[in-house]
Amino acid sequence: SDKMQTLSGDLIVVPEHEPLFEIDFLLPTAWKVVSVVGPKGEAIPFERHENPARVHVRLPQGVAPGKEGFVRFVATTTPGGWLADWREFDVAFPEVRLQDARRERGAIAVAAEDDLRVVPQTEKGLIPLDETQKKDFRLEGVRTDLVYRHDNGPFEAALKVERTSPRLTAKTHSFLRIAPGMIVGRYEVTYDVTEARTRALRFRLPDSTPADLAVVGLGGVQIKQYAGESTGAGRLWTVELAEARRGPITLAVDFQQPLGDKDPLDLELPILVAEGVAHQSGLVAVEGSAELDVEVKT
Repeated sequence: SDKMQTLSGDLIVVPEHEPLFEIDFLLPTAWKVVSVVGPKGEAIPFERHENPARVHVRLPQGVAPGKEGFVRFVATTTPGGWLADWREFDVAFPEVRLQDARRERGAIAVAAEDDLRVVPQTEKGLIPLDETQKKDFRLEGVRTDLVYRHDNGPFEAALKVERTSPRLTAKTHSFLRIAPGMIVGRYEVTYDVTEARTRALRFRLPDSTPADLAVVGLGGVQIKQYAGESTGAGRLWTVELAEARRGPITLAVDFQQPLGDKDPLDLELPILVAEGVAHQSGLVAVEGSAELDVEVKT
């Protein structure tokens, strides 16, 4: 998901000759174990050890020879750079193995959330499973994007995680009031975000507009921060949202632009242009002043 990677694993152990009261499973050090439970959801004590990186689990009731013992663990990790605004990210599926197991077989599965998509890159020691075969590994009814089985021996799964690109359209309302020596601008721009969520929205205004303006979200939209930079095609503003969103997102933009000695007979009105959208439509309203004779030429 956007915030972290979560690994949920079921270990089903069958002792052959003697009762089993503890197990160790290998797990890379980057993963933090947050819970270990038994077949009824009861918490089971565990310890994390290094050299090698492993988790030691005590089985309070023990497991008789020939019977199945069940342990479920949940671990999380947030790799460096995972929370940045990336388009692609390389991920290695963590290999989890029971220490000192004489025979071992299992399955691994990947489920992507938050507009993420996984693409397999390297597969070693793995065999793809179809939907009908998932029930053999207790994965029936579980949504998976990728699923494989493995038998005795190491396996390797390298994945590329991609963000689905959103599609944006925009509708703008530009309200401009012409006053002596000043233009007062109020804009409302509604982005319609489909196919995926977005974390940032961009719009462009002429370089003649102030470098200091106010941007707020409407309709429950929360803004984390915004900043503008001057470019050859105007001043580009980037608005970072407090959380990724899809659907309609409305921003309001306000500023006052002094005219100085500019000839009021030759004035180009600043119109907001949504950036990175497939289509934009809008309305422009101009309010005059009792002290000025305002005529709009389009």
